[in-house]
Amino acid sequence: MSTRRSTAERIEAEIKRKKQTEEEIKRLLQQQKTEERKARTRRLIIRGGMLESLLPDTIALSDEQFNDFLKRTTANDYGRRALTEFTVEQAKGNAADRTDADKPEDKTDAGQGSDTTATKPAEAATRRNSTLIAKPAQTAAASDGADGSKTGETAGTGG
Repeated sequence: MSTRRSTAERIEAEIKRKKQTEEEIKRLLQQQKTEERKARTRRLIIRGGMLESLLPDTIALSDEQFNDFLKRTTANDYGRRALTEFTVEQAKGNAADRTDADKPEDKTDAGQGSDTTATKPAEAATRRNSTLIAKPAQTAAASDGADGSKTGETAGTGG
């Protein structure tokens, strides 16, 4: 008995295998989209919770007021600089993680990334709960009154 298949049978088997592969790809793409959607939902919930825990007064705001608050407090030069600094730090960390395994440590450029943030005298930054809180220098200078007292500054609000 011959176990050889005819050309037509082999074509039919390959078509069937191709269809199964396409269905598997479709299933994997759907799974990937689901995982990405769940990760995004989780991230939004966690970050929203972080924001509400740091600024509990925002809970009472309507969605429109909250959106306006976020725009006013984050869409400014300081907010853009801070975000850029965080993303650059993260990119440097990710690049270092990838290259550390590939090559020996290079001592010539060690510590250059941390010096860039320390040379900004216009901002006085402190760390509280692992969150960078900075007060621009012009805000502090503008709030000094003629008699040296602070004016226009509300307790608990930062610049």
